[in-house]
Amino acid sequence: MKAVSVLLSTIIVIGLIVVIAGLVGPWAINFAGRQVNNTGGNADNQITCQSTAYDFDSSFGNSGVDWDFSGSSEWLKAKIMNTGQINLHSFSFQIYIQGAGYKFFPAKNGITPDNPLKPGQSAVIEANITENLAGTPTEIKIHNGVCSTFILTQEF
Repeated sequence: MKAVSVLLSTIIVIGLIVVIAGLVGPWAINFAGRQVNNTGGNADNQITCQSTAYDFDSSFGNSGVDWDFSGSSEWLKAKIMNTGQINLHSFSFQIYIQGAGYKFFPAKNGITPDNPLKPGQSAVIEANITENLAGTPTEIKIHNGVCSTFILTQEF
């Protein structure tokens, strides 16, 4: 029995390497591209969050917040000022009511990505309350749709 020649075995090995590279190459390029995009997105988010700042307007209601949970038309409002350097939008409320726990409500106002709260501006936002609430809030948080890590908190 004769063995495979050195030339033929070299051609087979090179062929296998080319096939493996053809299968693994596109995956590796796609993986590297995703990693670069993720890193860039995280850096953009960190820069955005550094420029995000807003605060309650203490001249409004009770330290910037006002509510009435006593009747059939319950409401919760907060006046906030954009003290940061970027446009803010898509606000929502997180309310802690003693004995009932946390409740989440989106804000029903005109502050959207197309009509944001610009730096230096203030606005009254109102919670879109869809359930009957009872009790007194002990903590109210305002979330924004630009930087989810920046949350404004008011305790009572």
